[in-house]
Amino acid sequence: MRLPEFAIIIPACDESACIGPVLDELLGTVDPDKFVVAVGVNGSSDATAEIARQRPVLVAETKRRGYGHGCQAAIDLTKGLFPSIRAYIFCAGDGATEPRDLRRLTAAFEQGYEFVLGSRTRQLGNWRTMTVSHMIANAALGLWCGLLSGRSFSDLGPLRMISRRLFEKMAPREMTFGWTIEAQIAAAKFGATICELPVSERRRLAGQQKVSGVNWRRTLSIGCQIVAAGGRTWRNLRPASASAATAPPAPALVASNAPSTAKREVVAAAPSRRPYQRVRIVGQTASAQVCPRGGAQRAGRGRWQRRPPPNRGRDLFWPNEKRGLRSGLAGCENAPARRSAGRARLERSARHATAAPRSLGSAGNFHPHAARSARPAGTDRIP
Repeated sequence: MRLPEFAIIIPACDESACIGPVLDELLGTVDPDKFVVAVGVNGSSDATAEIARQRPVLVAETKRRGYGHGCQAAIDLTKGLFPSIRAYIFCAGDGATEPRDLRRLTAAFEQGYEFVLGSRTRQLGNWRTMTVSHMIANAALGLWCGLLSGRSFSDLGPLRMISRRLFEKMAPREMTFGWTIEAQIAAAKFGATICELPVSERRRLAGQQKVSGVNWRRTLSIGCQIVAAGGRTWRNLRPASASAATAPPAPALVASNAPSTAKREVVAAAPSRRPYQRVRIVGQTASAQVCPRGGAQRAGRGRWQRRPPPNRGRDLFWPNEKRGLRSGLAGCENAPARRSAGRARLERSARHATAAPRSLGSAGNFHPHAARSARPAGTDRIP
């Protein structure tokens, strides 16, 4: 038995009114020994899956709603059953795709093209079928796709053929309206051989339109989502050299427990409501960055985050705000002395608070002389 070489992927969501005639027409056109049809039912609430199972096709169901989720579910099912698949052909499930165009796409793939796109805007007869908003939106999105990929595209049509090797290299992420533009940008970025062929566009057989043929507000909303998906794809596919060139340089790591004799240099002062000073320890092997003003600390390449001083003694260590940048460095050099003074003050306050119980009078008033006389000898003296 000969295994199929091409898989026809049809995503469907609430297409019970037209999925049956679409499959019947498609199965009567293609060669069953060379093609296998797989329907990806995504988030459907009607009998789309049950109607599709009545035909000799593969049916994959997923609860996640989205064009890409349906395609990916059908691809996963087909890939597991038929490892001989060489390419995937994506078609619309509403009857808008002309089945006779599949032969032209297959012939172009056999000539060596890895990505064959069916362009609806290149055929003048489609202007009577597609609405004005649909044509304008596709032209604008094709221009946007060309700017991001570096190759001109005339359409973002659903009818396309992608080799299995190229599709697995793409590893699509956009599972909703960005499925089509992501594949075209990725194919151009990966240097795949691309071919555009004019194809026919028919009216939907039955049911309700979800993307094309809707009002201007819906068209604008979907267009904005596709534009955003194209931008995300472009950022994800940028070369590593370009990303490294545009990324800010990683700052040097600073040791938090560096000795006071280490050489210090001022890096920058952040202009904020509570200015602080960043200090770099030169010649030290470190694992974290410390800002000796206001409690900002950094580990690795994370952002600077300001934290309040943990106690009063720690607060005495930081330089005074009135000193500014010139005298702030001098305050850092006296850090051990300032920290010792703060701790001594805290210990002195604790001894005064817990030295002796209070003495109350008849009216419940506090007598400071009585409490002072009740302290043990020698506790009044401050070391």
